[in-house]
Amino acid sequence: MAISKKLVYLLSLLSHRKMDPHAYLLLDVVRYLACVSVFVGHFLFIFIVRIYGLDRTFYHPNVVVSAGYFFSHAIAVMVFFVMSGFLIGSQVFSEVHATQRFDVWAYLKKRILRIVPPLYFAVVLTLIVCVVIRGLHLFGSESYFLTDDLYVLTPKASLTVLEVLKVLLLVPGDTELNMDMALWSLSYEFYYYALFAMVFVVYVNKSRKQLMCLSGYVLLLPLLFMCLNHQYIVMYLKVWALGLVWLWGVGIAYVYLTHKRVLSPRLSLIISGLVFIGIYPFAWHLGDVGVELCGGVVAGFLMLFLVNFKFKKTPPRILRTLARGSFYTYTLYLVHFPLMLLAFSLLGTRILTFNWVDFTILFLVLFVVINVLSCYLARALENRDFWLKLFRWQKKSSS
Repeated sequence: MAISKKLVYLLSLLSHRKMDPHAYLLLDVVRYLACVSVFVGHFLFIFIVRIYGLDRTFYHPNVVVSAGYFFSHAIAVMVFFVMSGFLIGSQVFSEVHATQRFDVWAYLKKRILRIVPPLYFAVVLTLIVCVVIRGLHLFGSESYFLTDDLYVLTPKASLTVLEVLKVLLLVPGDTELNMDMALWSLSYEFYYYALFAMVFVVYVNKSRKQLMCLSGYVLLLPLLFMCLNHQYIVMYLKVWALGLVWLWGVGIAYVYLTHKRVLSPRLSLIISGLVFIGIYPFAWHLGDVGVELCGGVVAGFLMLFLVNFKFKKTPPRILRTLARGSFYTYTLYLVHFPLMLLAFSLLGTRILTFNWVDFTILFLVLFVVINVLSCYLARALENRDFWLKLFRWQKKSSS
């Protein structure tokens, strides 16, 4: 079937431009640093926030903690959304431009193989950690509250069948486990994958069967989530807010592939910094949705800097070293939270006697151990060729 004339015109503006290898290097570095930022933020809230007497709302004048939350949630996670939109957009635009067709099933296979194996492993790991904590009656089996705690991220080591099912089915919404808070973003991300595919199914493939299958997921699962959680307005706002952030990345991909240089790398970085400085004092009054939108703007301008920046010489060794961490970033993002909780359960009330030196040593030990473990796990969990062969999906793919 013929492609829509509007889409033909938009695709005609594209070129066979390939990203500079240095741009990929910078993307890998930022992806890893964003994951490390989430790691640091969760360490703050599991081990430190509770002890230093902060309130439950996160809107606390303590600069260190509020900045930790802002970077780990508003900036780091929004970087993941913008980067995801950019990479998916680049791949799909290039494919449709080259072949004049959109293989929706191959597209979904790639996305499923990217998300599901590490996600399901993280769920199994969290279940094992929960069983160990409760079976051995470690600290947290009844409550994670310490003396005079004002804020606790996870009240106790527990899981429900409903929350596990929502995570496994990738039901769109704040779908997460009580013992793995990092999982909430994945259902949104997969939801945007499906929405993006619908656009090309409508305008390129014009297949009613494909459209009905995708529509069932796009329309029914969010309704299921809202009915189960009674969060109608919150769900609606958050889906569209994070969707705008993801589409910001898709838009950057289109602009990049059309050779349009909207801003210089230096100006993009300056604007990103100025927006962050300007919105930081006010973002807290806008709630989670406002914080995420503001973080998405900062992440978007940062992405413009990354894809257009070019090194005059060979990139520094430290950047090449950090870029290697992107190989296991996704696994690290998924498994660090339950492992931190396990460490906290093993330490128990002894954490009250810790000073800043003890916390620093604890952080470094956890950081090294969880990074090494994630690196080895990723060799299987993020090896898409292995899963393609396992499920006999012969088409090779890349993220």
